[in-house]
Amino acid sequence: MANNTGNPVGSTAAKDLSDNAENLDKFANGDDYEYDDRLGRSRKSLKWIEDAALAIPAIDAAMRSEQQAERAIIAKSEAEAARDAAQLSSGVYGDTDEGLVKTPVGSFFSVPSPDSKQYLILYQNVAGTALEVDRYPNSKAIEDIGIEDQSTDVSGLVFAVVDDEGRRTWIEAGKDGRPSAHAAEKIGEVLTAENAPGLAEGVAAKAVDEVGIEALSTLNDLAFAVVDDAGRRTWVEVGKDGGPSAHAAEKIGEMLTVENAPALTEGVAAKAVAESIDAVGIEALSALNDLAFAVVDDEGRRTWLEAGKDGKPTQRAIDAIVKKLPGGLGEAPATYQSGVKGALGIVSGPNITCWGDSMTAGAGGGGTTYPAVLQSLLTAAGYTSTVFNRGVGGENAPTICARAGGNPFIALPVGGVIPATTTAFEIILQAINGQVTKPLMQGASSYTGRLGNVPGTFSRTVVDTVYTYFFTRTTAGAEVVANRPLPLYLDIGDQARDDITIIWIGQNGPNDVRAIQDAKAIIQRMTALDKRYLVISKPGGSSTSDVDDAAWFAEFGRRFIPIRQYLVKYGLADAGIEPTAQDITDMANGTVPTSLRFDGVHWLAPGYTILANIIFQRIIELEWI
Repeated sequence: MANNTGNPVGSTAAKDLSDNAENLDKFANGDDYEYDDRLGRSRKSLKWIEDAALAIPAIDAAMRSEQQAERAIIAKSEAEAARDAAQLSSGVYGDTDEGLVKTPVGSFFSVPSPDSKQYLILYQNVAGTALEVDRYPNSKAIEDIGIEDQSTDVSGLVFAVVDDEGRRTWIEAGKDGRPSAHAAEKIGEVLTAENAPGLAEGVAAKAVDEVGIEALSTLNDLAFAVVDDAGRRTWVEVGKDGGPSAHAAEKIGEMLTVENAPALTEGVAAKAVAESIDAVGIEALSALNDLAFAVVDDEGRRTWLEAGKDGKPTQRAIDAIVKKLPGGLGEAPATYQSGVKGALGIVSGPNITCWGDSMTAGAGGGGTTYPAVLQSLLTAAGYTSTVFNRGVGGENAPTICARAGGNPFIALPVGGVIPATTTAFEIILQAINGQVTKPLMQGASSYTGRLGNVPGTFSRTVVDTVYTYFFTRTTAGAEVVANRPLPLYLDIGDQARDDITIIWIGQNGPNDVRAIQDAKAIIQRMTALDKRYLVISKPGGSSTSDVDDAAWFAEFGRRFIPIRQYLVKYGLADAGIEPTAQDITDMANGTVPTSLRFDGVHWLAPGYTILANIIFQRIIELEWI
């Protein structure tokens, strides 16, 4: 029950504190868009602000539509201007009588206008009669309405509003985000001490009550992205599930540190009443020199939605995000490292899981594997991350993807049921999108996991190179009808979903297109908002494989490591090995030098060591540790 004492802002009276606490609850947790503060003023709630943010896609679409319309208008204006110029060039005469005498029938002529705000009157000679066609304003008329002919250089503008004739209004923005010189001049011409008292007397601080954005009633598609004037992505993006996109999460994660987001490591202590309405996170907009994008209210005041010129959240946006983190979110798990930017599913890590085939397993390395070397590098640098080697020789991309749970194994019990007992029963693995998986051919002979919703062990037997697969439930229970294929997820895949993921697949087929699809499926399976992963190129091949690497880079960008090309150019130098004649031939063909290879594909220890160092440096570059 509100007390409404009427005491001024700053009061510490118990009743006022109680009213503030009640209002804070309405602001943060209420479903209404508005509530009255203890002084009786209407305020917007957090619910309103969240819904308002969802309106941005529609606003962005409207702006794009408006820009397209403006381009059409400008094109129309240019055509009409050319027409008018042609007509005017027909001749200017002292009066209509002279014009009729000197102008052929059907042609146009002009005479000076007697009106003080007009330049010329255009006539057409129609069978010896002067038919008025149009009148043209002079410079005084244009100046009076604040629009001038857009003949000056506008290459320094990123935004301009023109009239339906394509002429400039005062609404323009330069490439620095500020009003253009033209806009400043027009604004300056109309500002006076009377209509802009703030210029002479200063502007009193105002409470925040409106942000000028209306909530959308429906949104068929929640996905949207805010880009700068060059079409480049900022961090302000929403996925189709309504949450931040992976790109937005990455940008947020890159900026969150122990210093600017102590809640991530220390927990958020329960707070009493918020100091004032500034918890909404809007303040007077003083300058935007360092911003590439900012959402402001109808009075030009900043909201928390803004991005710096690097496309990342500003410090002010970070502070606003951290302020809104609930208390429990900041309780860090035991595995949290103080240097890691994020925790609790915000970013992947700190542990690292390496998925792959015999190359990840370290075939030919004499006991040296890149995951083991990477672990040594991390430990020596003081990091507590654990690196897991999930390489199994001979496996193709669909099989590795299934082990990781990206596209799980699909199994059909031979008997059409999962028995009630803990007796092993045969299952038949189904093709995954046309590709047969071949698990358990090397490495482990069994994995724990779950068939459908039933926990158990996935195993195999081998008789004359024929593999037969089985599943054994962990505990007895009710028989489950299973006359249709069921997903089979392995525990090792579930356990790795929170980790930084290294993916090295495709050498064993089936092809690059499918391998890229499987890599993306493994990434999609990761749980963090900011999914942190690296993808390694196939180790074998020659220069003809460069086109394959280009396809991988197109998908993964800086998170892709073209290791074959690197070893061709720098491998021997990094390993301190003098090239042989065969090495020189190999490098000319774009093949990993023989001195670094155990056989046609697999590497010796120096090759795996070089890869581990590249991964280590890339993880540091991307600020994942």
